[in-house]
Amino acid sequence: MYYKNNCFSQKNKIPVYIKNIYVWTTCGLLITLITSWFISKAPFFIKYIFFKKKILFFLIINQIIISYIISNFINKLNILCIINLFIIYMLFNGLIYSSIFIVYHYKLIIMALFFLIMNFITMNIISFYYKKDLNNINNSSLMFLTNIILSNIFNPWINNIYVYKIMLYVNIILFSIILTCETQQNINIGKNMIYKQYNEQFIKYTILGSFIIYINLYNIFLLTLKILKI
Repeated sequence: MYYKNNCFSQKNKIPVYIKNIYVWTTCGLLITLITSWFISKAPFFIKYIFFKKKILFFLIINQIIISYIISNFINKLNILCIINLFIIYMLFNGLIYSSIFIVYHYKLIIMALFFLIMNFITMNIISFYYKKDLNNINNSSLMFLTNIILSNIFNPWINNIYVYKIMLYVNIILFSIILTCETQQNINIGKNMIYKQYNEQFIKYTILGSFIIYINLYNIFLLTLKILKI
């Protein structure tokens, strides 16, 4: 049941739901990039993170734990806890990838961000207007991506630049497909969810949706940087 003043109408709730997901995603990307930029300007922190392998290992393991908690316990945690975990994940990601502002020229970073925006807009248009269920494609893409990531682990021993390039392009395509599927899933959640304006359930699911979108976008950004660097 939808109350006139406190709840979204069926017509308006999807755009509002998706808009809030994009706001959280944008905040996450900004937190990560700003953190990376500040750390890159402090050589002491760069050395401390990348030469002390225990610190880097600590950050990565905690990211995995946070990902698992947000994905599986979204309904059991309170909003403040979820928001804090979301911000901590973005900060840790900024620390881990702070080297991008040292390794890559700022022009390459701007180009990668431009490609990311264009890719994001394109995938969203497909998600909104393609009516068929993409869930099966999403599952297949995730399985294929897992195989590609495992192949990438062994690629340094293969030492083939052409294989490396192909892997990068295939990874971008797969992450773009997953991004489209996840956006469509968010649209379906928006359709089926019954919520009051900015209530607990609404905020929790917008954070979860933005978290998944963020991971895909950031991976596309990093892969694009690698391609531009070659």
